[in-house]
Amino acid sequence: MKAKTTRRDVLELSADEVVKIIKDHLQQHYRIEEAYPVIKTVYDGTMGDTGTEEFMGYRLVANVYEDEKEIKI
Repeated sequence: MKAKTTRRDVLELSADEVVKIIKDHLQQHYRIEEAYPVIKTVYDGTMGDTGTEEFMGYRLVANVYEDEKEIKI
């Protein structure tokens, strides 16, 4: 009989670290120029609700790598 064990780690990433991970992951196809966190205000519909801000992801502005083209001079 075998028993499998697990260990739980807690990772805390800064916004800059998240952007670096995204850039490193997508660098083969894209050159990320800008990355913005997307924050959405969510309301529960009750009177006087000021809403809560929720992180929805990142908006990326990137250049797409295309095939090289030779230019004759």
